[in-house]
Amino acid sequence: MSANFAAQRTSIMRIDTAVSFWKKDAPSPADEPLILHQDYLPQHLGFVLMEHGLTGVIAIQHAERNPSTTEWLAWMEECTEVIAAVAQVTNDSLPQVSEWVAAFPKLKAVRTSLSTLANDDQYRHNLVAALSSLDITLEIAVDQVLADPCITWFEKAPRQRVVLATKLTKDGDDAVLDVALIRAWMNQHPNLWIKLDGLPNLTSTDTAESSWDDPEDAMLDASMAMTFVNQMLESQLNERLVWGSTWPALTAQFTFDEAMDILDTCLQGKPEVTKTKLLGANVKDAYGLPQ
Repeated sequence: MSANFAAQRTSIMRIDTAVSFWKKDAPSPADEPLILHQDYLPQHLGFVLMEHGLTGVIAIQHAERNPSTTEWLAWMEECTEVIAAVAQVTNDSLPQVSEWVAAFPKLKAVRTSLSTLANDDQYRHNLVAALSSLDITLEIAVDQVLADPCITWFEKAPRQRVVLATKLTKDGDDAVLDVALIRAWMNQHPNLWIKLDGLPNLTSTDTAESSWDDPEDAMLDASMAMTFVNQMLESQLNERLVWGSTWPALTAQFTFDEAMDILDTCLQGKPEVTKTKLLGANVKDAYGLPQ
């Protein structure tokens, strides 16, 4: 990465997404209540983020490892570097969403999975109904191939903003999103954002270490990521593309800085407006934050 471009990057208000702050083999807080959280959230979380230059973080709740959503949201309110929080929502916790929104100003979105929405019609109906009067974004983790009927779900989405979050896969044949599909969906739904959650499986706690056992594999994955992002930019899909760095902090050998270098490389030579959109403006739009 050139020094000039690095300087340009620091001049832009960059917003990043963070997903997990735990070591891969660490015990669940359910087994050892609050021990890891007391170490990193919220007392030390701010320092960890600042060390990596993260000052505008969209924090996404880790579904399996937080003792309670309300406690996690309270920690996020205390962390200055976190500007918005995305809370996991289930059928059981859905009735509490309005209470969360009232109690925690940083809560800007709730997150569910595409498979859950597809397989539970009642939950999907209840979710749309519950969120229809709330000024928050619906974020959907794409864990299966999108089906045509899904577009009707987005027509009544809260605040008409839906973020489809997906990881790239190592094998293109297994990808659940590609450039052509993204273009088609965006044309059908003008308030649909696509958030790329990191690089091909390298930021996943399940695969990061095995990927880095083979440096050649890791380089190939990074190359695929650059190819995909460049295709997105060349297809003029950057208007509603959100780069979710999915920084795993303590979970993997693949570092946040390396992930950002991939994006920096793709943005070299691009217009300033493109850099501004990818590094912050689009994220603010997608999550309803003031510009």
